[in-house]
Amino acid sequence: MAAMRKRFSSVCSSSSAEEDSAGLYDSVPISAADPPSEQDHAYAALLCCHRVQDSLLSSNSSFTGYRGILNWIIILLVLTHAHLFLENFIQHGFLIDVKKVLEHLIEDNCNWPSVNLILAANMFAITALLLERSQEKGMLSPTNGHRLHLTNLGLLLLFPAAVIVHEHTISTGGAFFSLWFYTALGMKLYSYQETNRWYRQAHLTDAERDKNVSGAQKAHREELTFQDLYYFLFAPTLCYQRDFPCTPKVRINKLLHRLLEMVTVIQIMVGIVQQWIEPIFQRS
Repeated sequence: MAAMRKRFSSVCSSSSAEEDSAGLYDSVPISAADPPSEQDHAYAALLCCHRVQDSLLSSNSSFTGYRGILNWIIILLVLTHAHLFLENFIQHGFLIDVKKVLEHLIEDNCNWPSVNLILAANMFAITALLLERSQEKGMLSPTNGHRLHLTNLGLLLLFPAAVIVHEHTISTGGAFFSLWFYTALGMKLYSYQETNRWYRQAHLTDAERDKNVSGAQKAHREELTFQDLYYFLFAPTLCYQRDFPCTPKVRINKLLHRLLEMVTVIQIMVGIVQQWIEPIFQRS
């Protein structure tokens, strides 16, 4: 009796397993013409092991941690140029001498042609201011004013070169600093006249012509002053704007820190010239 029950249970279990398997295959028919895609596969995550990724050097990449590459470049530069520094010190010794620079400045009774050349740059700045005032008052048309500004900038760039070629007493360092100063001044004055031209164009819209032209022109004339111009010339920027942001008071600590940085950087530049550049000129 027990044997019959065991045989009957085994037959029932086998038949139920066949029905389950038949139902599974009936519910999901498989066609030979349409094989299962990789996305429906059970191991699709393992098959799709590649994904689109931008290169680190492309503009679409969000990677910004280039500090390691910068350190690597610095190490390469130091290693490749270390023998040049050692060779220079072995051949010439220590040539940096601040006293020599001071003696060069006070020689010839403090006659510094480069300083006079730099002071002469004020006439170009004042000319730019007078041209802007003339355009604001209507004495010059925008076209003629723009042409005169370009003429003023052209003379500003040619004047120092002509003086340096004609005046042989100007030292190499003074000539370099003068040309650098005039180049920066030229870019500043170009920004000055272009920005003022944009302000005038903004004030000459149709709405302001009908409503409050006189008030806008009066506010613009108040900005065309010597104080505003020279504040821009002394400011460490090449882009002119009205009403530069100012702190309520002068920060003495910040000012002294910047002055110390300027003196230190100038001394480093002078030391590099004396130690490496001057021996090259002497050998040549």
